[in-house]
Amino acid sequence: MSVIETIPVAKIFSEYFDIKIITRISVIDDFWEPPKFSFVYFIETIDNEHFVMKLISDHTFSRQQNEDQIEFSEYLRSKGVPTARFFPLINSDGKYCYETDLHHLYENARAFVSLQEYVGRDIKSINLINITAIGRLIGLSHSFGKSFHRKLPLNFALRALYNGKTEFDQIWSGINTSNEVWQPLRKVHKKSIKTIIEVIHKLPCSAVHGDLGLTSNVLMDSKGTFRIIDFNLSGRCPCLLDFLITWYSSRYQQDFIGEVRSVEMAEQYRNAYISSYSKYYRLNTLEKENINILSKCLNGIYLSRFIAGLIREGLHISDKSLMIDFLAKGYTQVDSFFAWRD
Repeated sequence: MSVIETIPVAKIFSEYFDIKIITRISVIDDFWEPPKFSFVYFIETIDNEHFVMKLISDHTFSRQQNEDQIEFSEYLRSKGVPTARFFPLINSDGKYCYETDLHHLYENARAFVSLQEYVGRDIKSINLINITAIGRLIGLSHSFGKSFHRKLPLNFALRALYNGKTEFDQIWSGINTSNEVWQPLRKVHKKSIKTIIEVIHKLPCSAVHGDLGLTSNVLMDSKGTFRIIDFNLSGRCPCLLDFLITWYSSRYQQDFIGEVRSVEMAEQYRNAYISSYSKYYRLNTLEKENINILSKCLNGIYLSRFIAGLIREGLHISDKSLMIDFLAKGYTQVDSFFAWRD
């Protein structure tokens, strides 16, 4: 029996949430690297209601952080942003998560448990309709996130910038980059990280989701409405940085690369994303002044990360100088069409 199958889901469910009899439980996702873990369950009741229950180890988040992130999701929902509804605990004065012992997993194992509605299926394709909808959702989230009353921690993207996770040697780890031919790329990457940090210090922070992508953490419900889920990486971040990271983290993924068949299509998708976002979040003067330079820096970083991943997976490069020149130019462009081939 696996670890995830030993957790008494039905017992936890019935004791803390005012829900009817369970008829089916299945696993949606699991992560298990003690002392950190997260388990996600799909639950169906006798009344054909569908829910998602999460158990997250106390080594991943604090209870207060988890509670604040759920509050942020509910705050956005109260403003009309389509997020998945969370359900409060029984007799809890509005609290959404509780702590439970899971000592049978390992010594002193504890988890925070929360329950939300099941909203629908993953978005599996990238097209103008999806991109426009996601631009709108992020724009709405940023517009209302500025007024969220609780102070969330710095989000994952900012922490990655400050703790060195985006440095050149981190992105190219496991690949021999000691040769002199790599130095121009190393230099332009270092300069881009410095520029990003300088720019974001000028911009105000706001509450953001922090983990949205063109095909991640946005689902489509039975009525065809796009809904936002999973606020476990939400935190404080400049809206402009979050908006651009959402684009570039998706732009250089295999599914997007497979969809974009020309420079014109790549530009069309990017313009649709920006246009949709701008209808719901008005860029201030500082953001307008810095969107171009941030775009170039992030384009280069995410393009490099994508190519480094391909090399680790076995992509053979016969002419490294050609590849490095291609990547270095990526830090001077707002979008690089992936036309280079070995």
